[in-house]
Amino acid sequence: MNKFCNGMGHIAATLSISLLAIPCVHAGEPALNAQQLAITERVLKFCGPVNPDAAKKLQEKISEMVKGRSEADLATARDSEEYKKGYAMIDGIVAQDDEQNAKALCKNSAADK
Repeated sequence: MNKFCNGMGHIAATLSISLLAIPCVHAGEPALNAQQLAITERVLKFCGPVNPDAAKKLQEKISEMVKGRSEADLATARDSEEYKKGYAMIDGIVAQDDEQNAKALCKNSAADK
C-alpha cells in the first residue's frame, strides 16, 4: 500500500510540475509552447470524465494558451515533435493511474491554474 501511495504522489507531482511550466515571453505576445499545450490537453482528456470542475479549469487554461492563435498555428503546434512528446509523457503517467485516484489527481492538476 505504501508503495502505491508513493507512486500516486510521484504522478501528482509530475503532473503539477508539468502544468506549471510557463512559456517564455518575447516582445509582443508569448510564444505558443507546444509541449505545454499537449500536456494540458492530455490531462484534460484524462480528467474530463472524472472531474468536471478540474476539466473546466483546464479548458480555461487551454483557452488562455491558444487565445489569438490561428487554426494553422494550432495545427502546426499539434503536429510538432514537442507536442507529441508532451502528450506521450502524460499518456505514460495516466496509464499508471486507476479510476479510484483519478479525481484526486485531476483536482491537484487543475489547482495549478
